[in-house]
Amino acid sequence: MTTAVVRLLGYSLVDSKLAYVDRFKDKDEIWTGFIPYVSIAVEKGIISGYKDNTFRPKIPVSRAEAAYIIWKAYGEGAKLQAYEPSGVNPQVKKFEGDWNTIGSDELSIALSFADSSNGSITFFSEGEGITRPFTYFQNKTDSIVIHLEENEKTTNMILALQDDNTVNLEVVLGDTYTLKRVTANGDSTNSAAENPLDLKAFEGEWWDKDKVFGFEIKATGPDSGTIEYIDRFSITELFTVVSSNAKSIVIQIGDSKKVVSLTLFSQDTLMYIDGMFTFDMSRK
Repeated sequence: MTTAVVRLLGYSLVDSKLAYVDRFKDKDEIWTGFIPYVSIAVEKGIISGYKDNTFRPKIPVSRAEAAYIIWKAYGEGAKLQAYEPSGVNPQVKKFEGDWNTIGSDELSIALSFADSSNGSITFFSEGEGITRPFTYFQNKTDSIVIHLEENEKTTNMILALQDDNTVNLEVVLGDTYTLKRVTANGDSTNSAAENPLDLKAFEGEWWDKDKVFGFEIKATGPDSGTIEYIDRFSITELFTVVSSNAKSIVIQIGDSKKVVSLTLFSQDTLMYIDGMFTFDMSRK
């Protein structure tokens, strides 16, 4: 019921703050696909849970509870502003692509952005790429701050554009690098200069390790296709490729502003980022 009300009110999952479900002691009983809806409902005051800090997702809602939720949604809730999907700022898009240390192989990276707060970075070394998700915020029009979490540690990096093809990368409490953009004609000193991935490399059915979240990708053209989300509510969406590099593509779903970043680890493993979730996926 919570999911239905949030959908009817027109809220977008892009801006869902998942931490709002942490108040519930039984949050692990909430099916993964419904967590963003529950989070928005809590944030907007549509629901608050029970007095013992539980949500009780498996217990049928009573008529009194249903009436209260509807009143909150359409009485109090009518005063609320609906969420609007937020995409990647054009200024941030300037950071996207492949970058190499000037005159050496010291550092090579590829950056891609899924939405206004999430992205992925691939570190290249000896022909291999390691991709990690990150969150970020725009500090200035020519600067962003990246928060990269790995092995229970957080690495903060500041990227500042000097011009369209030069960026300074400063690891907070660490080293500073000056990087040059890898051009389309292959001006590079290492593997980050590989040609952009063919969409067909992503075709097929993919599932997370728990077999809860799955989707199937089919290419209908060099830069377009369909993505079918395979769960209890199977949905098929059209998409177009809006950017790509040697390891990743970013697709835009339909006519909306929702974007999804897909990064290949290998032929049969990839990372999925859509602004709400990050999943390591395996090909079926």
